[in-house]
Amino acid sequence: MSTARIDKSKVTAQGGVPELYIDGVKTAPLFYALSDCPFGRAYTAVSQKNIKNFAAAGINVVCIDTSLYKAWKRNGEVDISEILKELTAVNEANPDAKVIVRLHVNAPYWWMRKNKSELIVFEGMECVDSGDYEDRVLSRDGINEIKVSYASDKWIKDCSAVMKTFIEKVRSTAVGQSLIGVQPAYGSCGEWHYFSCRGAAVPDFSVPMQKFFREYLKKKYVTLDKFHEYYDEASFDEARLATGEERALLLNGNMRVPEKQMRAVDSLRCISLSAVRAISAFCKVVKEASRGEMLAGSFYGYYFSVGAEYGSMLEPQEIFSDDNVDFLAGPSAYMQNKYAGNANLLRHMPESMRINGKLFLNEMDQGFVSWLSIKGEKPYACESEAEYRAVLIRNVFECLLHGNGAWFYEHRLPIDDIYDKKGYWDTPERMNTIKDIYAAAQKLTERPFVKSTDVLVIFDTETIYYDKEWFSHFDTINALSKSGAGYDIIYLSDVKKVDINRYKCVVFVRCEAMTKGIEDYVKTVVKGGGRTIFFIKPAGLITDGKSTPHHADELIGAAYGEKFASVKEKDCTVVYSQDFVFDANIFREVFIKAGAHIYARSGEVIIADDGFVMIHQKHVKSTTLSLNGKTEEIVNSEVSSAVYDARSGERLI
Repeated sequence: MSTARIDKSKVTAQGGVPELYIDGVKTAPLFYALSDCPFGRAYTAVSQKNIKNFAAAGINVVCIDTSLYKAWKRNGEVDISEILKELTAVNEANPDAKVIVRLHVNAPYWWMRKNKSELIVFEGMECVDSGDYEDRVLSRDGINEIKVSYASDKWIKDCSAVMKTFIEKVRSTAVGQSLIGVQPAYGSCGEWHYFSCRGAAVPDFSVPMQKFFREYLKKKYVTLDKFHEYYDEASFDEARLATGEERALLLNGNMRVPEKQMRAVDSLRCISLSAVRAISAFCKVVKEASRGEMLAGSFYGYYFSVGAEYGSMLEPQEIFSDDNVDFLAGPSAYMQNKYAGNANLLRHMPESMRINGKLFLNEMDQGFVSWLSIKGEKPYACESEAEYRAVLIRNVFECLLHGNGAWFYEHRLPIDDIYDKKGYWDTPERMNTIKDIYAAAQKLTERPFVKSTDVLVIFDTETIYYDKEWFSHFDTINALSKSGAGYDIIYLSDVKKVDINRYKCVVFVRCEAMTKGIEDYVKTVVKGGGRTIFFIKPAGLITDGKSTPHHADELIGAAYGEKFASVKEKDCTVVYSQDFVFDANIFREVFIKAGAHIYARSGEVIIADDGFVMIHQKHVKSTTLSLNGKTEEIVNSEVSSAVYDARSGERLI
């Protein structure tokens, strides 16, 4: 077992892409992650075997899972025996392992009983105190166990003190030298979705959230005159949170009217902001306790296929501006994206992560059989090992080509036993695929990152506060992926950070709420350079918290009001669709007219960036691949994924 103190682990963005350094060595961001279920304890025989298998494939970073409440004792003691048991087991399986711990920051029941005023208060659900820690009860959603409000200052303070001691004590041990990072986890499934995000009840009417809400209002409105444009209370300190009925009320079709419903918008925003504040506070503790030598990160950045307001993560800029946060993480969706031949629907926006210097780690949790969250759909099972290899390459290289990473996570099907599970990849054939993936990823890591996309697709978080209608956007992303173009996806709030001049076409999807600054930027900069601007659904209906339906006319121009139209303006072409676009042929036609490069035209999934292009297909007999002024005819097997150098045509994997 190695006992030498590790060098600083860090993420830098000096090369235009987040780069992971471990012990001073730039490393491909691919890890192996054990489950939070009991079968995922590092000392089980299955986990021991899997850690060894991944080490043999070149992957030495192992993610483990534990809960801080196990260390947080009533008498003030911080007991680290549980995590030392996990770290010892990892190091026994792989003496070269480096470990990141997913640390659930749930408070112990004794703390919650002592601090009842710090607990979440739901509308429509009375919470109970069962004292039951078993079977992941602390992180499961839709159950009425008592839980701490995200807005609790006391929880953050007390938990931070325990976490600091916890990290310092672990690092003082020999086996603790293998610990290189901490991922604070809380909320539904430990992923920082607000508890009850699936609609069992309405959160959060606790004393801490009321305090957080009023402090937010003071910061936002500053003066009482401004405050009284939206609220009728005499002072900030009398302002109340919106009721569940007020939040559900839609005065304009599917939309909230800001002039009349800002209380609901502000209440929902505080749900998002309270999570971000807690994440930042705990990541700061990681950095301080490790003297800046450890990685800190969190689940965050979910946008696609996460449900409505309580599941979405709508304040990414708060996280992007925090230097204590090195990485963000999250799984792909659990929809038809699991099927071979479709796009892998990442829940985050890869290009926004890259340009903001955050390493995003996709939780690659798709087994040969994978569960779906679609009602009535059976778990999706690959038809062959060849298909599963294609799925694994598709899922991982979509991340890698956009400057992101992934961890292979031992998830489970809902019907599986949480105490007994064989590893997803516990066969020689599957481990050979992972070995191939890691070797190719290392080659990417060793070369400079090169931008090679010319289509930009923009989605908006602000709109979700006003427009209650929820969409997974799978059909849109699937169609984009099969258009043949290489595209980037960003938040609207990042539009000024990208090099807009590299894009032939900019697509705005449902950007109904904007700031005046962004509207002006779109009109004066984005709508220029001969670009094509493709508005899908109206844009600019709300500006800086005011209803501005006429701004949609100004932004979109003569095409607005038509079901689908294309209008040539002075220095750009504007295309408008009043409905979502689910047809790859429509996207392809728009992109071709805009002058964007089309890699293939037969319905293959195309992911391109970093000077490479990935082709994923099922039942596409042949592909005409257009690369660097030449074409290459490829005869496909029934299902496949392959990554090519976009300049030389050489196949990477």
